[in-house]
Amino acid sequence: MPAITQFTGFPSTRLVRLDGDLDLFAALRLRRILNAAVTAGCPQLTVDVEHVTFVDASALGLLERAWTELRARSVVVDVINPSPRFCWLVDVIGLQDTFQLQAPRARPAS
Repeated sequence: MPAITQFTGFPSTRLVRLDGDLDLFAALRLRRILNAAVTAGCPQLTVDVEHVTFVDASALGLLERAWTELRARSVVVDVINPSPRFCWLVDVIGLQDTFQLQAPRARPAS
């Protein structure tokens, strides 16, 4: 189970850091955390994926839908410090615009 750590900055900002595997179960948990923050009145969310070591395509699909729903509610959602593996899969699936990343074309080292 990956670690998902939350930090509250200013009242309008929430930072969520992911460590480990980003699979479907972690994505569901992250989605619940982000929705709870928005429900509590937080209009800006930042997700740090620097320490993500594995990314599942189904997790990215779920997060793509979550990002779209949140942005439709005028919530700012930023992804910061993308790991090479995260960037690579986002690029392969074609979700650079959703996560606002400029991903490399090369496959990361295992």
